[in-house]
Amino acid sequence: TARPITLTWAVADASGLSLGGGLATANAPAGASQVRLMLNAARWTAGPKTLSVSVADAGGVLDAASTNVQVLGLRLAAEPGSSRVQAGQPIALIVRAWDENGAAVTGLAGRLTVRVDGGTRAVTFTEGPAGQYRGSLSTTGLALGGHQVSVAATDARGLAAEAWTAFVTSRLAYLPLVLK
Repeated sequence: TARPITLTWAVADASGLSLGGGLATANAPAGASQVRLMLNAARWTAGPKTLSVSVADAGGVLDAASTNVQVLGLRLAAEPGSSRVQAGQPIALIVRAWDENGAAVTGLAGRLTVRVDGGTRAVTFTEGPAGQYRGSLSTTGLALGGHQVSVAATDARGLAAEAWTAFVTSRLAYLPLVLK
C-alpha cells in the first residue's frame, strides 16, 4: 500500500546563498525507490546550483541527498550610446548577451526585439565582437523626456531574456565645453 511521505528541498547558488526551498507531500507506492519532484526554476539565475532533498515519513527522515545541477540561461545587458539625445536624432543601442557559463552568445542579431515605452520599434542590429550587438534606435515621434527601453531575445536553445535601459530626449544639443 502507498504511504504518505514529505519531501523537503532547498536550492543554493554556487556561493551557498539560498534561492528557496519548500516541502511537498506525496503518496509513495509500496516498494518505490524514486519519487518525482518538479520545481519551477524560472526565476533562478543561470549557472551551477546545489539541490538538497530529504524524504521523511511519520517515523522520521528516510533519506537525504544533495546534487549539483546546472541551470541553463541567457542573460542580456542593454545600454544606450548616450543617456541624452536630441529629439528626432537616432541613438545607438548596445546589447551584450552571454550564457550560463559567461560565454558570449552569438547569432542573436535577428532575434532581438526592442520596445520603447511599451511600443515595438524596428531596430536592425549587427554583431561584433562576439555576443555584442549594435543598433540605431530612431527617436522620431518620441515625446520629449525620459523613455524606457526593453530589449528581448530568444536564443537557438529557446531560452529567453530581457534587459532594460533608459534615455532622455530633449530639444537642446549638448556641446562639449572647451576651456582655454
